Amino acid sequence: MKTITFLFFLLPALLCCRQPAKKKSRQSFEGSIRYSIVYTPMNKYGYAMCLLQKQRFGQVMNLYISRTGDLKREYPNSGFRGLQYTVFKADSARHYASWRSDIAKNGDSEYSTDSRVNNLRFIAEKELPAQMINGLQCRCYTVSGADSRNRQVISLTYFYPEGKEFIDPALYKNYQDFFYDKVIAKIKAPYYRLVMDMGSYSMTLTMLKIDPHALPDSVFSIPENPVEDRIIAR
Repeated sequence: MKTITFLFFLLPALLCCRQPAKKKSRQSFEGSIRYSIVYTPMNKYGYAMCLLQKQRFGQVMNLYISRTGDLKREYPNSGFRGLQYTVFKADSARHYASWRSDIAKNGDSEYSTDSRVNNLRFIAEKELPAQMINGLQCRCYTVSGADSRNRQVISLTYFYPEGKEFIDPALYKNYQDFFYDKVIAKIKAPYYRLVMDMGSYSMTLTMLKIDPHALPDSVFSIPENPVEDRIIAR
């Protein structure tokens, strides 16, 4: 009788021990990343566009990523009439931008748009051969779309390593502009290089430094009274 009683209590314990352990959810990356920006003309019209975009964005971008999904892109050496920063707020699905001066000459320099609106019509996506970026083997994913305003085909090619930093795709389900939701769902990581083929020119962003650390909420502060639904340069 004692043996039966012992087995009665032991069996559930054995069954519990055989159950697979639950996987711990990975925490989404939080920190800052610094990128260089290089502009390359693709045809005779590209030279002027490279000069324009260099004035607009400069040669460096600082990217700040919150583990809750907020993003900030900062352009510290953009030109006099260039972009200071853009901010994506995950909780409101809004994208904000602040310019160094009034680009429209109407007294407004801060704008906001709905990040769920994508001005690119999807064309195709595919994986390309891996490349070495910063000494790491990086997979390659490219997605392309046509601008609904001028029908210009734009290709975005991302290089990213596997098994390094993790970004939770669920945080960006409402960031559909420029297929960002689709991109993060695929790569699940910060990109180590991004090549934006704009037709007449290309922009290449290459990681210089990545620094995981906690960020204060003030990093992602937004303009108080932005002009709503104004198209923002990316």
